[in-house]
Amino acid sequence: MPDMDNTVAFLDIPKLEARFFKDSKFLGEILDNFAVTAKNCLDEIELAVKNNNPILLANSSHKLLGSAMNFSNSYAVRYLQEIELEARENGRIIVDSDDVKKLRVSIDTMREQLTAICHSWH
Repeated sequence: MPDMDNTVAFLDIPKLEARFFKDSKFLGEILDNFAVTAKNCLDEIELAVKNNNPILLANSSHKLLGSAMNFSNSYAVRYLQEIELEARENGRIIVDSDDVKKLRVSIDTMREQLTAICHSWH
């Protein structure tokens, strides 16, 4: 896996403003949903890697990808696309437990950045 240690979860600010600026309450609701979805999906991704289950990996990556794309097209989002594609089309698991930890950090960073934006728009 490429090094994601220094990856910042860059947000698509113009997209966020267009969708949510006038309704920060809605952004807060979407953010709450994203936090739950991200945790559940990352837990499932971790389990899929541990149990060598490409079907679970593809499905969990797809769910997290769809949720994260509401806010970002960061490296983490593009990497989720690659994980899903390899698992779904080739039955390959291209991540290990360390990669999942790095992905979790990137998604958590994205969530923290979203929370800060949501609070600044109130």
